[in-house]
Amino acid sequence: MATPPPGLRREDFQIAFICAVGCEYEAVAFALDHIWDGEEVQLGNAPEDYNKYTVGRIANHNIVVLLLPGMGKVDAASAANRLRLSYTGIKLAILVGICGGVPEIGTDKELLLGDVVISKSIVQYDLGKQQPSNFVIKGTIEDSLGRPHESVRSVTAVLETDRGREKLQQRTAEILQSIQEKAGDRKCRYTQPKPEADLLFEPQYLHRHPNHHPCECSEHTVCDVALGTSCRDLGCDLSRLVSRRRLTKRKYDGTIAHELQIVVGRLGSGDTVMKSGLDRDRIAKAQKPPLVAFEMEGAGVWDRFPCLIVKAVCDYADSHKNKDFQHFAAARAAAAARAILEGFPRIDDAAQRSAHRREPNENDMKLLELLATEHEKYKNFNPRKHDGTCEWFFKDQKYQKWLQSTASSIIWISAGPGCGKSVLTRSLIDGGRLSTNPTTVCYFFFKFDDVNRINSHDALSAILHQLFTQNRSLIHHSTEPYSNYGDKLRNNFHELWRILLECASDPAAGEIVCVLDALDECSHEGWEEILQMLQNFYFNNQVHASPSRLKFLITSRPYDFLEARFAEMASAEFYCRLDGDDKSEEIRQEINLFIDHKVNDFAKGFREQARRRISDALKDMKNCNYLYLRLILGIINGSRSAYSKPSDIEELLSCLPPSVFDAYETILARSQDEKKARHLLNIMLAATKPLTLGEVNYSLTLQAKSFGNIAEIEDDVWDHESFKSVVRNLCGLFITVIDHRVVFIHQTAQEFLTTPTQSKKWMGTFDMYSAHRTMFTSCIRMLSLDGLDIDVHTFPPGPNFWRYAAENWTIHFNSQDDDSRETLCKATRELCRTQSRQLPAWARYLQSYGFPPLPAPVADLTLASYFNLLEVVEYIINEENVDVNSEGGYFGTAIKAGAARGHLKLVKTLISHGADCDAGCGHFRTALLAAVVEVHPEVIDYLLSNGSKITEELVIASVSYSSFRKSITSLKETYGKEVEITADVVAAAAAKTDDGRDIVTFLLERYGNEFKITEGILASAATNNKHGLVIIAQLLNERREECIVTEKTLENAALNKEYGYFIIAKLLDNHRGNIVITDGVLENAFLNRVCGHLIIMLLLEKCGHRFSVTPKLIENAASGCTERPSETVAVLLNRLGKELKITPGTVMNAAQNAFCGVAILGLLLEKRGSEVEITQEVIMAAAENNSEAVMRYLLIYCPMSFELTEELSLAIVRNAQAGEEMMDMLVETFGDEVQITKEVIFAGKRNNTLGSPRVTSLLRKKYAGNAFQKYQ
Repeated sequence: MATPPPGLRREDFQIAFICAVGCEYEAVAFALDHIWDGEEVQLGNAPEDYNKYTVGRIANHNIVVLLLPGMGKVDAASAANRLRLSYTGIKLAILVGICGGVPEIGTDKELLLGDVVISKSIVQYDLGKQQPSNFVIKGTIEDSLGRPHESVRSVTAVLETDRGREKLQQRTAEILQSIQEKAGDRKCRYTQPKPEADLLFEPQYLHRHPNHHPCECSEHTVCDVALGTSCRDLGCDLSRLVSRRRLTKRKYDGTIAHELQIVVGRLGSGDTVMKSGLDRDRIAKAQKPPLVAFEMEGAGVWDRFPCLIVKAVCDYADSHKNKDFQHFAAARAAAAARAILEGFPRIDDAAQRSAHRREPNENDMKLLELLATEHEKYKNFNPRKHDGTCEWFFKDQKYQKWLQSTASSIIWISAGPGCGKSVLTRSLIDGGRLSTNPTTVCYFFFKFDDVNRINSHDALSAILHQLFTQNRSLIHHSTEPYSNYGDKLRNNFHELWRILLECASDPAAGEIVCVLDALDECSHEGWEEILQMLQNFYFNNQVHASPSRLKFLITSRPYDFLEARFAEMASAEFYCRLDGDDKSEEIRQEINLFIDHKVNDFAKGFREQARRRISDALKDMKNCNYLYLRLILGIINGSRSAYSKPSDIEELLSCLPPSVFDAYETILARSQDEKKARHLLNIMLAATKPLTLGEVNYSLTLQAKSFGNIAEIEDDVWDHESFKSVVRNLCGLFITVIDHRVVFIHQTAQEFLTTPTQSKKWMGTFDMYSAHRTMFTSCIRMLSLDGLDIDVHTFPPGPNFWRYAAENWTIHFNSQDDDSRETLCKATRELCRTQSRQLPAWARYLQSYGFPPLPAPVADLTLASYFNLLEVVEYIINEENVDVNSEGGYFGTAIKAGAARGHLKLVKTLISHGADCDAGCGHFRTALLAAVVEVHPEVIDYLLSNGSKITEELVIASVSYSSFRKSITSLKETYGKEVEITADVVAAAAAKTDDGRDIVTFLLERYGNEFKITEGILASAATNNKHGLVIIAQLLNERREECIVTEKTLENAALNKEYGYFIIAKLLDNHRGNIVITDGVLENAFLNRVCGHLIIMLLLEKCGHRFSVTPKLIENAASGCTERPSETVAVLLNRLGKELKITPGTVMNAAQNAFCGVAILGLLLEKRGSEVEITQEVIMAAAENNSEAVMRYLLIYCPMSFELTEELSLAIVRNAQAGEEMMDMLVETFGDEVQITKEVIFAGKRNNTLGSPRVTSLLRKKYAGNAFQKYQ
């Protein structure tokens, strides 16, 4: 038993061997080079797969071997479907085993026992129509379900040649010998029996007891005892043996064993064992070309995979069954299958990845759009590195070790501000320095002053977008999460992280390197989430359990909070830290090179001595870094004309600011308009994202005064082409413009403005309250302009700053101090004024992007509460005397809106004014439910202390929301037993199609001891067409003794289109003795268009003795719409006793069945024609059918049954779906006899059903005058 390759996954298997019985499976096992089982390989199964697999290897192919749970196509189809769920990379399935051969005496396909037959095609010989005189088999499976796969056809084409067969026969003989040797003590099983055992009797000669034997044997029947007795013991007449050329030749040649013969041809596949020589020959010869063998599983597997059937003959499909050849035939088939496989090409991984690089579908494109960020733009905000810099890092041994590692690992690079960390990060990405192997590189640059660049979920969205864009084969890992969460997926950090890990574990992913720059500029919650997930993955054994190669490179300042978290990882082999402070000397040398380069560049007009003096002075500066040099060189360059003489240089150097903050002070002191500069800096401090030049232009203009309309402000803004110079003149190097966006030169610039100090004109003279007040002024003046309250479909209605103001004005209002909010309250109230309960323009603009969820009608009070405008809420209640419980909109009342948003202070205020937490309509029934669903613990605590209760209804209602696990965990931790997890709660979770599986698992693991598994839970899970099978399997595995399968559970499962068959199969396997099959179960199965037929077949096979096939059941089946409707009815008709007659209701239902009425009617007439009466009522039912097919059938086969009444014509023309076609057929068949009266004409005119040329011609003939003109 060899060791499997490391990182082996189910996706690495391309070949499946499928066996029906144990002797076949044992022989296949001996044919494998290696078998991997036990603890050395734990591949597991997909959630819906209950098959048991053996895995191993033949040559360069990984093989998965499946032993079916039973014989026949139903078990084969079910198991094959489950195989597809787990082993998604299967390129070829070989059905290996034994079969019954068709002797074909005297032909070139004459078979002996032990010969191998290989499928070129197959036919399901028990599927067809029973005509009055004979049974007609339907066309071959390749005709109805598709030809064999191209890869299979190429194999059989070679094997049909003499050379191909000879090579296969030779190699099969060699492998058979190897199998016999491997078998050891069991070798005798696989030794070819003596020639005398190969007996072929005349087709009509039955394997039966002599006439005098007291049993059920007769001239045409054989008893069970005889079938179980050998020919020798039974005394079969050897004179009835058939002589065969190949055996005779072998006898005279004196050979011990005949050579293997391989036949490629058509096989017959059916659900019954063929035990009749006469039927064998009749059915085989009826096919063109004739069948070469019979087997039982091929029809179930054929259309599930590219499939090849390789079976050896163990008997002649007659009553003289021969068990002597079973093991030998199985070994020969296994040997042949291996020989074929050795020549079958393996698709290499690169080709697989190429094949998976499909064009994205519509959902993929929506997902990519959702995840997209401007990650490359964020990267390019940072300057490129200069030649000779960053070498200290490139040469570092820790970096080199991380770089060359092929395992998942992490490196943290820390350094102080201004040391060039982001420049280094950009150089690593642009220079391809993040791996020595083919790698997918994804990155994200955090930025403290950009709301789009401070969250952990933004980073993961960007990384996944880059990953999917570079490797399209991985996007399928996000299909189900996107289906479950929709657009909310983008902000779900934990789900995004799970997708990343799943992608990294995919063999198609290869190595993935994720770069996170400036982690210290991420939000507090964000970096906590990232570091926690990194720790879980790298240091809690997740990395050992995963075959992924996921590497992280992270940069940040060495803040204490980050130091502490990374210190927890310090001892792990997957982690290393590179501290820039430890490389200060190397960095300093590179800074000196940078100084020489920049001084020589900008001081070209200076004398050599002056340039050298400047360089030396800068090199002597303490704490000199790249940021400081950038500022100093900018200061010098800004006044270069004042320092043209050598003596001036010394004066310049003596006045240089000694630190970064001093440099900032110097730069701002040169502003040409301090008032405007302060407005600009306040605007930038408060902005939720870097503003464009245009947005800053409007915002700064609005600081001066209010305007009446958009035209007035557009006349007053600075010229857009020159505004960049205005910004530079106001703040110099303190701010910069990158990609038309105005940003601080560095994070330290914001710290400079807001860090308290003494005796400085600029430093520490700003605060965030004042900044937000400044920005709010610009926003409210912009939103108050006349002429902008227009229809949402015309958005955006003005300059970009209008959009910014609409999205952010509430943030700036609430971020001011209390006094400022009170002062601005009345003006702010106007922004919340609705017109006829329609949202104001700014809110409608937000709503066009799905936020806020406030469809009209909405109350002003609710709108203000949603945005936590506390002062406005109190103003509306106190000054305008508005009812605090006034209703309207998505949330219904203000208290529910406030609770859903977690605004505790506002909730308290509303309650103090008499708000009723349980009143009103809206999305949430109560305010407490809103707080629970949106997980706001402080609001929950307050509402409970105020009299609200946590009821079962509330817990059940909260299951409907994606936040349930988080919210219920919070409630249980706080309130313990007051929060009950009841069976009804679990049932609600089990019915959820998005995350029901996860919630049920969560409830079982966390709170399983608090509830019993009730029939309601199982019944709810059975309705779940996405996770129902997994949930039921889990419940049966973990709490089987509590699971009671009721009628309701089976009825729900029968309607489940995706997994109904598998659910019922699972329930039958586990509770077969206790299950009752009711009419309701069968009726629901008839309505299941996807797997209803399979369910009926399963129930008949497993539980057929528990229910009767009655005329009423046939009647229900006739109105059904299973995936194989006529087959369903045919099977039931075969079980319906001859003494029970077809009811008129059955015929009526078939006539009304638009989905498959023709097939069912045809079947009824063929099988029970004498009992089927086509009455006028049946014809009227067909006239009301939305499909014209039944009417066409009746007109062709039953024209004498028609009574051409006005009532029939009216029924047809009133049929808006198919009336015109029906009337056309009726006129074509009966001509003038069709009753088209004036009433029919007027009815047809209303429904446009009399427009065909044939009907129009008849109308002209009948109504040449006014009536026809009126009809026209």
